Amino acid sequence: MRVQAGLMRHWHLLLRGSRGLYAALAVLLSLGLVYTVQAMNINVTTSLDSFSYQLGSLDLQLEKLETTMQLAPDDPGRLNIQKLHAQRLTIHIKDDQTTDAPAADKKLPEKITLPVLLEIQQADIQEVIIVNGDDRQVLKAVQLTLKADPQQLSLQLGSAQTPWGGIALDLGMQAHYPFALNGSLALKQKTASLDADLKLSLGGSLQQLQLNTDVYASKPAQTLVLHANATGNDDEAHLQLRGQLSLERDYPVSVNADLSQISPALFGLQDSGRIDLTSTLQGHLLPGPAFTLSLRSQDSLWRGEPLQLQLQAALKDGLLRDLKLDASLAANHLHAAGSLGAAGDTLSWRAQLPELSRLGSAIGGKLSADGEIRGTMDQLLTEFKLQAEKLTLPGDLRIDTVTGSGRLGPAGLTAASSTPEATKKSLAPVGGTASNTVPETALAALDPAKLTMDASLQLTGLRTLAYPKRVNADVKLKGTLDQHSLTAQARSVDLELDALLQGGLLAQGGWQGQLQRFNYQEAGGAQTLQLKAPATLTIAAPQGLQLGPLVMNVGQGALHLTQLRSGPQGLLSTGELRGIPLQALPRRLLSLPANLDGDAVFSGQWQLVVDQQVNGLLQIKRDSGDIVLREQNQKPIPLGLQQLESTLRIDHNVVELQAAAQGTQLGNIQLQFESLLNTSTGNISLRRDAPLQASISADLNTLSWLGMVTDAVQMDGKLQIALQADGTIAHPRLRGTAAGQALQLALPDEGVSLKQGVLQLSLADDTLQIQQARFMGGEGTLEVVGKLQWQPGSPSLALDWKADRFTATSRTDRVVVVSGTLATALSDGKLQISGDLSADRGNLLLSDDDKPSLGKDVVVDDTDDSAAAAPLDYVLSGLNLNLGGNFSIQGRGLDGKLGGKLRLTGSSQRGLRADGNVQASGTYMAYGQVLNVETGQITFTGPVDNPGLNIVATRQQQAVKVGVKITGTAVLPTVKLVSWPEMSDGDKLSWLILGHGISEAGQNDFALLSLAAGALLSQGQSVPLQTRFARAAGLDSFNIGGTNAQNTSLSLGKRLSSKLFLSYEKAFNGLLNVARLTYQLTDRWSVRSQAGSESAVDVLYTFSFR
Repeated sequence: MRVQAGLMRHWHLLLRGSRGLYAALAVLLSLGLVYTVQAMNINVTTSLDSFSYQLGSLDLQLEKLETTMQLAPDDPGRLNIQKLHAQRLTIHIKDDQTTDAPAADKKLPEKITLPVLLEIQQADIQEVIIVNGDDRQVLKAVQLTLKADPQQLSLQLGSAQTPWGGIALDLGMQAHYPFALNGSLALKQKTASLDADLKLSLGGSLQQLQLNTDVYASKPAQTLVLHANATGNDDEAHLQLRGQLSLERDYPVSVNADLSQISPALFGLQDSGRIDLTSTLQGHLLPGPAFTLSLRSQDSLWRGEPLQLQLQAALKDGLLRDLKLDASLAANHLHAAGSLGAAGDTLSWRAQLPELSRLGSAIGGKLSADGEIRGTMDQLLTEFKLQAEKLTLPGDLRIDTVTGSGRLGPAGLTAASSTPEATKKSLAPVGGTASNTVPETALAALDPAKLTMDASLQLTGLRTLAYPKRVNADVKLKGTLDQHSLTAQARSVDLELDALLQGGLLAQGGWQGQLQRFNYQEAGGAQTLQLKAPATLTIAAPQGLQLGPLVMNVGQGALHLTQLRSGPQGLLSTGELRGIPLQALPRRLLSLPANLDGDAVFSGQWQLVVDQQVNGLLQIKRDSGDIVLREQNQKPIPLGLQQLESTLRIDHNVVELQAAAQGTQLGNIQLQFESLLNTSTGNISLRRDAPLQASISADLNTLSWLGMVTDAVQMDGKLQIALQADGTIAHPRLRGTAAGQALQLALPDEGVSLKQGVLQLSLADDTLQIQQARFMGGEGTLEVVGKLQWQPGSPSLALDWKADRFTATSRTDRVVVVSGTLATALSDGKLQISGDLSADRGNLLLSDDDKPSLGKDVVVDDTDDSAAAAPLDYVLSGLNLNLGGNFSIQGRGLDGKLGGKLRLTGSSQRGLRADGNVQASGTYMAYGQVLNVETGQITFTGPVDNPGLNIVATRQQQAVKVGVKITGTAVLPTVKLVSWPEMSDGDKLSWLILGHGISEAGQNDFALLSLAAGALLSQGQSVPLQTRFARAAGLDSFNIGGTNAQNTSLSLGKRLSSKLFLSYEKAFNGLLNVARLTYQLTDRWSVRSQAGSESAVDVLYTFSFR
């Protein structure tokens, strides 16, 4: 019963999910069962007339099937077929209905799931028929073995006869993504007329297939036909190749190739795009090779722009004939045309690239270049020239202009001196022979000693973000291929560079020479780098780049590079630093702070090996001297160095840094850091998830040297720090303490000065606890307690502030002394503010409003490309301000005091709101007159920038008091004249400006009154006095004009229509008495008729200046 149960379980696992298999089991013609109880193995022999099975898009049908298999009841998931024999296997390939689905949707499965572990030890199939639509292929005498498990699928096709010959296949494939492949296929056809072998090796994976093919054939009067397909990453690149070679007559050749879905990622680029190419090659091999080639792009895109490419060329007798190349991308164009190889031939090319940014995201600007290649194959001459503007290159490199030209060819060669030489190549074709020789002149032309080079390049405005000052450079190349020199000179306002390389190309490939000269000097001459002796430089495969030994003088010290090798095998560099003075270090090159000075001298050594892992050592230490911080108009600060050294060790990617500094002014600093480098991507980097172990301990005697880091801050005091960190680089866990005494912090530009500070901090679980922070400011104090919690992307804080007569700012133009409490809390990116503050004393000096400013038509081009910081999102839940009774304000004619209370609420999104009242008192000077502010009530009941106004400023003159009353709001103020006793507006203005009534005004006073009225009363919605006079009389204009008593006049005007205006003008002293009628024809043309003391008709053209 156990045996029977185990057998049925095997058949169930084998047949479940397979439609029709149970029915096939029912028609078994015979079943033999032999088993041994001890071994628990079951041998099963089956015979089937017909067996069908559906596998995806395949329909399988076996005829006359006989099998011998072995089952193990104790291992129900395994099926071992010892022998399998079938008369015929028919495979029908159905159309895939999903072929029109996007390529992105056609992904490989994660793995192949098998119902059982299958092994076929021997299979003989007399005939295999493969049917795909109308195509039918037949294979005979097929022998194979198969082994399949969850990890690996192995197939060996021992032999099979096909219409093309006998084939053998050995294939192994992993059963999980990306389905790595390893195998080979061989095809051999041997007949009376043709003996041909094909060997194909397979590698890579189903994601990226790698093919390598060898074809061997003999016997003429036959034709070889080649069909090949290769697909790249996930169907992103596809090559379809069709070729034919006839082994008779002149051996004609025909090849068609389609390369589609080429992605920029294949070239290591991050840009988007797709390139489809189709090409045709036709020609013959005998008596000499001759071919014609055509290539063109189809529906290709590069970074969203159409890419067009078309190439036509011919090759005959070793000569390039009738080449024509046209390529375009947006406004960028490349063109080449001509022939090459015979006397008088010229191949010219031209590149017009006005939009380099269309080619790649890391480049920009415009480039134009052209050149020619002319002469015979043994006497080729190449010339070019180029120009570029506003170049942007990788690495944040920018260049204003580039100009260059060059020449490569035999010395003294001109187009007229070129002579034709027959250039032929030998070819041993399949099934035949051909013999041609290369002329001696052609071989001589390949001699590097006879090919001269002469090229130059001029660059202006070269700069980077690290060094933004513009550099001009000249680069020249001159000599022969095997012996030439390259000079480079660069200059800017504060540095100069001069370098010379000499060498030549190697016969086996590569370049070898010497760095003969390298001089670098910065402004002032103290910072210099100078090559002491020539250094050997080699660039050749497979070693790559090799440099050294090299000695570079650095001031009175030297840098010794023992060796430098960089290539496919990795990176190796060793060297020493000997007695290098701080003052000799190139500040621009190393981006050192400008205020760093002193006579310190350093030495060190390094060893670095980079292959699969990184190993190395870097040691730097101070030998003697001190570091001094110097700042303009400030006393130099020496650190009093006694020790300064650091050691960086890297052992199998584990990086460990130890640094120590000690000085009489500096104090003691100890630093340790340990993490793990990542080299899996081919670059050396610290991953965000790299482990972290770090500690720092410091006992600083003074902080004055920290204030030198920036001009805006001055610092001093004593500070003790003990800090440890673990976790990862991205998420460090911090803990430690900090204590400070006699701390000082000053921001002179802002008038902030904190003194006699005491600080106690503790750090644990990413939370900084401020246990005590107390500073003196003026005669008062400021105390802060609270905590700050650091979470990546979402920091939070809660601080309580207490001020007691604390001087918040003290400058010549402002002094503010406050008392009170303040609470601040930062959470989810929002800063909550609340509290009660009162001004013990305040004095604000308003700046003059007569500073020059740019006109509205001036646009400032801010060249800073850095992204602006997002404004802080704040919420004022209730901030009470008390201006007290000692808050003064002066400037712009105002001399007064402010008092009152305000409550501020609101947020950065809804705006700031104020509620309360502010009282103003004092005096205001206007037009040389001092006005007393009798009423100064400013009421806030809404937006802080639009309070209600109730201000009265008056002037007392004998028994008359006149002034100005301002009401309304700050946005829409209303201004009117007031007086006691009440009088006309003209008298009010005259008493306010002149000090007497308008009846006493002289002729010179009217112009002043008109100007004062317009300036004083034309603010907000208040109506100028002249307009109010005119409207009271039913007119549109009322003006009093003139510069003196002799030409002062009164004019009245009324607009009759939108284009017709009637005016009357009367002189106070004179005969002028005219009426004018003006008709506006256009915006600029008008006709004016006047009658009276002067009669005329005028045609006027009006234009204005800004």
